Amino acid sequence: MESNLKETSAPTVGSKTEGSVNKISRQEVGRHSDRTSLWIVIHDNVYDVTEFVNQHPGGMEIVLEYAGMDATSAFEGKGHSPNAKEMLTKYRIGVTEDSICRG
Repeated sequence: MESNLKETSAPTVGSKTEGSVNKISRQEVGRHSDRTSLWIVIHDNVYDVTEFVNQHPGGMEIVLEYAGMDATSAFEGKGHSPNAKEMLTKYRIGVTEDSICRG
C-alpha cells in the first residue's frame, strides 16, 4: 500500500488500518473548516490543505467553500492537471471511514 501521508501537528484522529492509514470520520473532517485548520475530502482521501490554501492558483475562496466537506465533484469538475493531482498527495492525512467499508 502506498504511503503518502503528510506529517502533521494535528492531533491523532480516527483509528489506524492495516498499513497505518488513518481512518477519519466525515464528522471529524467537518471540524476542520476554516483557514486555521482546513481539511477536504477528494475520492474518500482526506487532505489537510491548511498550508496550501493561500497558494491555490484558483484562489483560496473555492477551497474555503469546500472546507470540511467532500470536494470531489468540484476538484474533478475543474479538470485539474496530473501535476495538480500529484501535488495533492503530500497533503493526504488519511481516508474516510466509509471508504474502508466499501473496500
